[in-house]
Amino acid sequence: MRYFVEDLVASSFLVKQGIYLQTCAHIELVAWRLVQMVDGIDTQSLGEVREFVKLKLNTRNIVKRLRSTGVKCHAPFGLRILHLASRIEDGLFNRNMAAHGAWRVHHSGKLEVEHYFSDKTRTLKYVSERFTTRAVDAALEEADLILRDAVELHDRFGKHGGKYISLTAPNGHPATKPSGRGKVAKATKRQLLSSTAIGQG
Repeated sequence: MRYFVEDLVASSFLVKQGIYLQTCAHIELVAWRLVQMVDGIDTQSLGEVREFVKLKLNTRNIVKRLRSTGVKCHAPFGLRILHLASRIEDGLFNRNMAAHGAWRVHHSGKLEVEHYFSDKTRTLKYVSERFTTRAVDAALEEADLILRDAVELHDRFGKHGGKYISLTAPNGHPATKPSGRGKVAKATKRQLLSSTAIGQG
């Protein structure tokens, strides 16, 4: 089956876009875990579990927390975490544009994106730019390097006993149940704590 969007952009770009967005998603997940591993978390405290789950919902806040976490670590790990936080922050614009921008091939052969957003001051802005295939590849390569560095840090802290929470569905069943019209019900204390696996490394 051929999808309509494939008439607007090449399938090869859509594959790269999917790889890029999943790479960014894993960067955010690992960064979130790093904050927990360095700062510490009481997995039996509903308040702390909720705090960290809430943190996971805002990538910019994860980056801020990661930066403050890096200050607490001795060099060279602290410096690596600070550098990681800066690289993630630098890539947020591209990540948002890849996820929310509407892409198509311009008659020049370049990739064109139309993207609307608000900045930190809530000022409405838009982007209408054209990119070469090489620019797209460069963004993907940079994201891949960031993820590799983040995972290496994650593994090192794991070897030293760093722990994090992971809200996973027990026995393959959803951790939260649908509540009419596709809405997700709020997780109760029992659901949150029983769905929490303690990860290490």
